[in-house]
Amino acid sequence: MKKIRINLCGNPQVLADGREVSFPYKKAEGLLYYLCVRKSVTREELINLLWSEEDEAAGKKKLRDAIYQIRQALGKEFLVTTGHKGVAINPECDLTVDLDAVGNQGQEKPETFLSHFYIKNCYEFEEWADSVRGDLMDHVADTAQKLLKEAANDHDMAKMQEYNALLIKNDPYNENLYYDAMNMYAENGNYTMAIRLYHDLKKLLKRDMEMEPSRRVNDLFHRIFNMKEHVPADGRAEENFFFGRNRELFEVSGLMDRSGNDRMNCIVVEGDEGTGKSAFLRCAMRLASGKQIVPIYAVCYRQGSEFFLTSWSDVLQELYQKSEEGLLADVTEEEQKIADLLAAGSGGSAEESGKLRYQLIEREFLTLFKNLTGENRILLVIDDVQWMDPLSFRLLVKLVQGVPAENFMLLASCENSSGTVMQQLEPLVRDDRLKFMELHSFTAQETDEFLHRMLPDLDGEPEKRRELYEMSDGNAFFLNEMVKIIREKGFTLERTPKMKFVIQSRLSGITEEQREV
Repeated sequence: MKKIRINLCGNPQVLADGREVSFPYKKAEGLLYYLCVRKSVTREELINLLWSEEDEAAGKKKLRDAIYQIRQALGKEFLVTTGHKGVAINPECDLTVDLDAVGNQGQEKPETFLSHFYIKNCYEFEEWADSVRGDLMDHVADTAQKLLKEAANDHDMAKMQEYNALLIKNDPYNENLYYDAMNMYAENGNYTMAIRLYHDLKKLLKRDMEMEPSRRVNDLFHRIFNMKEHVPADGRAEENFFFGRNRELFEVSGLMDRSGNDRMNCIVVEGDEGTGKSAFLRCAMRLASGKQIVPIYAVCYRQGSEFFLTSWSDVLQELYQKSEEGLLADVTEEEQKIADLLAAGSGGSAEESGKLRYQLIEREFLTLFKNLTGENRILLVIDDVQWMDPLSFRLLVKLVQGVPAENFMLLASCENSSGTVMQQLEPLVRDDRLKFMELHSFTAQETDEFLHRMLPDLDGEPEKRRELYEMSDGNAFFLNEMVKIIREKGFTLERTPKMKFVIQSRLSGITEEQREV
């Protein structure tokens, strides 16, 4: 049995045992190429494809002759009969067809299917060949898109660049490809590559079409540029150094840049203790400031959860401070009025506080925020929101529902499995105003990258890095504490006092039986 290779991409070529094979006429050759793609067909299908202008008897005769020519060139066993009316390539033949491998690994765009091969006056065959060309390009693009997403999930920047370059090469003026790729680069923290891609598109459109990128792409560019400017990507000595969470930060950035028609203006960040929720909020606040959004920060404490609107005193103080800094209009009068109302209820439980006083406070806060958001965009940031008292939650919901969404946003953090937060903010979830976002501990790969930046002396000691990961379990707080003590004392797995305190705090919150486990 001959070893046969058939190339369908570019100028078609048939090789039998390494020697090129030719056919006496085009329709016999075209029949072979059709079978290489379809593998098994009916005789009627072949006649309709190649001899549709002939009557039935003449069509059958010419089909028999074409099959004979193929068998003469490639061996009698190359084609087999399937059923009474079918023709197929023998699956036992030693056959390689280049088309079978195209696109499976997202490789570069193949040469044109059956380039320069043409059967005179055979329009059905030409129509089929055109459809294969289109399907082939779609398959290559779909495979590259799939592999690009996998590379992005694996944070494999080299593969991302490879597959993205392939997609753009095949469809260079498709803005959606640039938009998706810029998003992926930004979500993986490679803001420089995303910005470079934007400038490539801008240059291409200007040169070839005298056009500018769409507003959608321009808006994304400005969002990414802001991320680059306000989220330090390296430099552990920087005061504001922040590691990882690129995808989550980019989602928060999208919240800040959403269109006026988008009602979703609240995100609650969930995570176990020590996963870096507070640091995440601080980084988001720097992002907001870079977008001329005024961040208002408040933190809730366990001790205040039983008292009347405790956290809103911090909000009020922040508003006053921003007013003093010139970032907001003067709120002295309103601040004093609300402060007096809050003071009147301080020290008492939420249940004991009068409904009338609460209604006055709610009305004053609503009026204040409506006035402020008339001239400013405000991001209200609340850390450890699970410790809010019920009336504070009620006021928070009323603010989100009552203040225009285009200029008011909420970003809060809470511990995982906080049923209280979900219950209290349920009206916002039902109203499509709120989404939850979870921060997980760092993976082993992320921990390696973190240690590379913070403790480069350990780059050649994978066993020590593994021990640090296993001891910290990827917890951002524990990792930072271990970095501090290693810098001070050299490599050690000793726990810092803060780590011991957190562990003890966790243990105090579980039963004796759970502690034994």
